[in-house]
Amino acid sequence: MLTFYPKNSFPVRNASHLPEANQLALLSVENLSISFPGSHGWVRVLDNFNLDIAPGESLGIVGESGSGKSVTWLGVLGLLPSARVEGSACMSGTELIGLSERKLASWRGKRIAMIFQDPTSSLNPVHRIGVQIAESLRLHQGLSGAAARTEARRFLERVHIPDAAQKLNAYPHELSGGMNQRVMIALALAGNPDLLVADEPTTALDVTIQAQIVELLKEIRRDTGMALVTISHDLGVIAELADRVLVMYAGRRVEEAPVERIFKSAGHPYTQGLLAAVPQMTGVRRRLVTIPGQTPEASNLPPGCVFAPRCPFSTPACDLSAPSPVSLHRDHWAACWEAEAGRQLFDLTV
Repeated sequence: MLTFYPKNSFPVRNASHLPEANQLALLSVENLSISFPGSHGWVRVLDNFNLDIAPGESLGIVGESGSGKSVTWLGVLGLLPSARVEGSACMSGTELIGLSERKLASWRGKRIAMIFQDPTSSLNPVHRIGVQIAESLRLHQGLSGAAARTEARRFLERVHIPDAAQKLNAYPHELSGGMNQRVMIALALAGNPDLLVADEPTTALDVTIQAQIVELLKEIRRDTGMALVTISHDLGVIAELADRVLVMYAGRRVEEAPVERIFKSAGHPYTQGLLAAVPQMTGVRRRLVTIPGQTPEASNLPPGCVFAPRCPFSTPACDLSAPSPVSLHRDHWAACWEAEAGRQLFDLTV
């Protein structure tokens, strides 16, 4: 039996200030489904997704590649022109799904901003940094000319870019990956959004720069009061930034809980497997654990529970029908037939 010590690896934040469940949601997503055209018809990659985000809350979303983490938010923002997006995503009384491109453009960046995975490919390589930030300021704040340039410099200084006035004249290829990520954050902040979605904000950065970006996001959230959604494979990043954690698998939500409970008392075998696969920073050296198999293709999902083929606790019931969410604790649930029995693949005792 392997033992995983999350507290020794991750500085898990206290999330006692989580918003009450009955507080008015900033964004409410209901029964969101996303399908892409395939060779034999539409293929559903996100299935009946539901989520409420409260003002000022920080949510972490984790899961393997292909679990639907990023595509959820691309669908909400209308950035999947070839996809069929069904369901509801309501923000401040406005339904975003089905909104015209012209109206939706006024929400992107202004109310919901997104930092994409690869800042180098997200920034326009033929325009200087200052021009790109000024364009965002023109769209969202109506600034132009010298006023926009002054404000652009202020945003670069806000994300701790040295020699900000000089960097306004730089092209993206002249900056490091960490600096480009800071520029992307500055671009996102230019619209003063209520909700910032950070999609793998530390990917491809060295560990020192990763820590700086995490601290920057924490600082910005603290100073602005905006809500934050962090999508990441890195459970250490999630432990630092999130109040609440949502675990996704094959386009479905499988577990949700306050951040401390996920690391101390994960209820779903998939979540336990993700935690056990993380190298321990202290204690006796042990063989790394992997979850057997691979995430199934969206066009060939197994019947019943989609995790059943990889789950050591799978029973015949798991192959017959998808499990309903089981309440394990206050604000903690897991979609698993065995979750209520408290069975664990790995010992997560701290």
